[in-house]
Amino acid sequence: MMERITLSFANRSAALLIGLGCITVTLAQTNNIAINNDGAAPAAQAALDISSNYVGPATQKGLLIPRLTLAQRNALGVGLPQGLTIYQTNATPGFYYWEGATSTWVRIANGNSGWGLLGNAGTNPATDFVGTTDAQPLVFRTNATERGRLDIDGDLGVGVVNPQERLDVAGAIRLQGTSTGNAVGTIRWNAGGPYHEGNIDGTPTGWVKMQNDVGEVLSQAYTQPSPVTCANGTAVLGPQTGVSSSALITPYWHPNLNRARHQYLFLANELDLTLNQSLNDPTATQGLCAGQPINSIAFRATGVGLRKTYTQIRVRIKHTSVTSLTGFDNTPDPNAQCYFALGETRPGGGATATPAPNAWDVFDLTGPNGSGPFIWNGVDNLLIEVCYAAASGAAANAEVWTTTGLSFNGSYTAGGSACGAPDNSCGPFVAGCAAASNCGTFGGVNIRPVIQFNGVTASAAPATAGLGDYLYYSGGLIVQQTPTFAASTTPYTFQGPGTITAENGVYASGSQLNDHVFDRYFDGRVRPEDADAFGSQRMLPIDDMVDHLAAERHLPTMKGRDAWDAEGGFSLDDLTGQLWRTTETQALYLVELKERADLLEALATERPISIEELPRMRAGIAAMQDLSESEKARLIQGLESRTTKPADAR
Repeated sequence: MMERITLSFANRSAALLIGLGCITVTLAQTNNIAINNDGAAPAAQAALDISSNYVGPATQKGLLIPRLTLAQRNALGVGLPQGLTIYQTNATPGFYYWEGATSTWVRIANGNSGWGLLGNAGTNPATDFVGTTDAQPLVFRTNATERGRLDIDGDLGVGVVNPQERLDVAGAIRLQGTSTGNAVGTIRWNAGGPYHEGNIDGTPTGWVKMQNDVGEVLSQAYTQPSPVTCANGTAVLGPQTGVSSSALITPYWHPNLNRARHQYLFLANELDLTLNQSLNDPTATQGLCAGQPINSIAFRATGVGLRKTYTQIRVRIKHTSVTSLTGFDNTPDPNAQCYFALGETRPGGGATATPAPNAWDVFDLTGPNGSGPFIWNGVDNLLIEVCYAAASGAAANAEVWTTTGLSFNGSYTAGGSACGAPDNSCGPFVAGCAAASNCGTFGGVNIRPVIQFNGVTASAAPATAGLGDYLYYSGGLIVQQTPTFAASTTPYTFQGPGTITAENGVYASGSQLNDHVFDRYFDGRVRPEDADAFGSQRMLPIDDMVDHLAAERHLPTMKGRDAWDAEGGFSLDDLTGQLWRTTETQALYLVELKERADLLEALATERPISIEELPRMRAGIAAMQDLSESEKARLIQGLESRTTKPADAR
């Protein structure tokens, strides 16, 4: 049931206006009010239901709430009812409501400044934005927890409250897919790599792999071995680095013990001077040369005591694969060599002779008591064994160096119950010295005498040490002058890890790996880039090559033994270059032999001669030194008479 009510107004003119405007105010039994022009009941859920349902657009009405200036708003005081709403006309215009809990006026954002959950339309980028207008950051949250922050300087932090760069991320960044363009500075993921790549020049070919495959080491300590020379001379090798008083180490017997067997081990990386400087002792200056003869071995005599007269002595040298001595090594070596003698006095000539200070006790492998020079293979370790027997009971001074000082080291016997006398031969290594298994061992990698090797030995200056920078790379390397790497223009292809492909040449160990033999043969010229290094070289004719072999005993494209001895061997790169030239030269000789065979076959038969064959056959006949010019002319005329012309020239 509706009933009409009469409203009381302090200003009677207001009531008159309502009447004139034909406005109906209806009060429902639910104590809610409707204001409209057709007497419709108010919505049940609304305390006040205002409708503007006039027919013409110009007659529509709105709700106008009180308008106050900032001063008028402040004049309302405090303690106002919560939710009191006004429109402020100056200062920062807008709708404000009283927040009773905080006793403050709160501005309601303008309707056109809000952003809808379902999207927005009709926005103007020049005036519409999401952000702040004061010096405060813009914070992004999910689940009530801050996830991102755009600070007042424009730095964006993801998981970072105080970002320090334009993008500051606490966590990982993942790139997927490729780019839509080739803008310089763009980073993308190349799934075909797979790797990340960045564009460095803004072009389709400007994409460069970003992963750093090249490692850089700065101020790295290094040791550079010196160049090694092999020549006739001596090499004195002793204990490894760290063993002092090396001059006191000798292989000789202990006082009152008249038989002994000693073995001493030298590792291959000690004998190889380059490896020794690199791995063990940068100050090393002497070593052995692989494949070269060692003619004698000598031990250093201290000259501070007496030596007996040896009744038997044997010194052996052999290859071995053992790397440390834990007992006697009796493995055979067919290349082992030996020195053996009976009743020999060493050194000084008598049982009581005093050797000269710092003298060398030399055992000549090539003399009447030796089996021949020893050739080290450059790969295996070396083992030197000394066995001797002397008159029993004589005094002697035997000095050996151990890790604890001067002492006797080993298990030896007087009279030979365990250590028998050396066998009377220089045969292969067997039990050795007639020694039983309990004879014991003397020496190891670190306990051994100073030994002099005489023959073709290695020498070099000490290694150079310093600090330097270097790069290391496990892939392959392509070097060319032009910076273009597009597949359609790059003249070289990747050959795989560990390879080098170069446009102008590669140098290794001072030798340039180069191809020049074929150039001059076919057109009489050498490429300009090869002219300085190879312009004076000529390919020896095949007939002269036969004479060269007879006189020099090596191919003209190989350096030969004299050069090997003078240079102390060839580097692998130098040898590769020699073999390269030899292969090409031999290929050209095969071409020449085929042309000669074709010429002889043509001269011996009446077969037709093609126009393409004729120039080569003319040249072949002209090179025949045993024919007169008239004979050559008749042969050439006979070939020309049988020459067939091409079909299109007939």
